[in-house]
Amino acid sequence: MKKLAKTTKWKKIIIWILVIGIFFQSIPIYAEENSDFSLEDNSTIAVFPENYVEETSLNVLSNIEPEIQGRSISGSVEEDTTTLTEETKIINETVKEDTVDLSHIYENKIIKIYNAKQLQAIGTGIQVHSEDDQEFGKGEPIVVNGESIIYGMDSKYQIMNNIPLDYENPWVLPTGFTGQFVGSEVKKDSTLYDEDTDTIHIYHNYQLLTIASGEGDKQPIMSQDLEPDKYGIGQFLYAKGEENEQNYLKYSNRHHYVIDQNFTEAMPKMKAAAVKEKVTVRANDEENSYGRDYIGQVIYTDETRKEYILIGNQKQLKQIGVKTGTKRILI
Repeated sequence: MKKLAKTTKWKKIIIWILVIGIFFQSIPIYAEENSDFSLEDNSTIAVFPENYVEETSLNVLSNIEPEIQGRSISGSVEEDTTTLTEETKIINETVKEDTVDLSHIYENKIIKIYNAKQLQAIGTGIQVHSEDDQEFGKGEPIVVNGESIIYGMDSKYQIMNNIPLDYENPWVLPTGFTGQFVGSEVKKDSTLYDEDTDTIHIYHNYQLLTIASGEGDKQPIMSQDLEPDKYGIGQFLYAKGEENEQNYLKYSNRHHYVIDQNFTEAMPKMKAAAVKEKVTVRANDEENSYGRDYIGQVIYTDETRKEYILIGNQKQLKQIGVKTGTKRILI
């Protein structure tokens, strides 16, 4: 657009220079020879043929740069205006992307998780939206440096708050997940069972798989279950007011469950499983298994599907007879 305006200006200057030059080189005509004029001195006047200026102008234009000829001024203005508008749009979009704060949902290459729908989306490849924390799928798709941010199998995640788990349709880590959950280290005194709300905290996928298996009502909740490698090890947990009963807690639908904000994707080999595997190799080795099917076995089920609590320490012995138990006891 600037080039066109500059060229038009120079064309006008050249035309006027030619006109003025012609004016001074014209043949003088004395006034006294022209009956139509009466001049007191010997002044001269230039006389031009009809359409002279117009024809001269066309000749000048024919010598101007070829790329200027035939160009439509209005068309050029429109083209340049369109280009400017597009460039402005690109600049505005860039500024918008750089200035909008998305740290509540995506920061430092970490996708932040607030609700069950986001959990279910992990590994699906669905694009992350700016308002997923409020209403899943709402808001603008998040694009960083030209790359769409998705709920991928290898993405990094951070659970921002405890998320209620649907027991009947529990979420589990997708098979083949290679991503990572960022959180604080789980401590021994971290909450596994909240007595006040009857809520069990889920820290790893072993717990989720137990619930999803449909066998959760047969699996006791052990005191060290919050650590994935120690899952299935520790002491029984009891509901408030039932500490002296044999009615220990299980991963059943009688309780509330939440995905703890310090959930981890790590699934190291469980110590309980390692012990069981080792004992299985030494099957029927009563000297090492002490009459159990495997070292660390707590519950024994006979051929009639009756369950027995296996006693292995003095503390358990002292509890016998305190109150009537609901299960048979084997020592």
